[in-house]
Amino acid sequence: MKKVKKEMPTTGNPSRPKATKPRTFWLSFGVFLVTVVVAVGVLFSPLWNTIAVEPVRCVVVSAEPRTASGGLRGSVSTPAVVILTENCGPLGISRGVTSDEQEELASSFQVGAEYEFDIGWYGRVIMKHVLRGAPEVQGYRLVE
Repeated sequence: MKKVKKEMPTTGNPSRPKATKPRTFWLSFGVFLVTVVVAVGVLFSPLWNTIAVEPVRCVVVSAEPRTASGGLRGSVSTPAVVILTENCGPLGISRGVTSDEQEELASSFQVGAEYEFDIGWYGRVIMKHVLRGAPEVQGYRLVE
């Protein structure tokens, strides 16, 4: 008996290899890694806002009570005060603010006066420059 060698027919362009599994693995891994980094950033943002707190001098243009929403679908409402400043942009105070004293806190700011606001690293760097949001104020005092 004589053996017959049969060649398998080729499909596609033999000079161009198909996408391999390692490429899709690394792409999936990259997307997963970015998702984890963003999730960790959001979860630890309150902690990062207490790191490297620095005083920033700003001139107050206005201050008004607002309600900050958070959580899934905005389900959590937090009383806050938004301070618009001449040279620092908007700033927010929500830590320790209750709905009873929210109006009083907003009206206590003197328009045109210079205040020194304590803002953490997360607020100064990430919120202001990356996310374009209002940094959270850790403390403040009137500059005399």
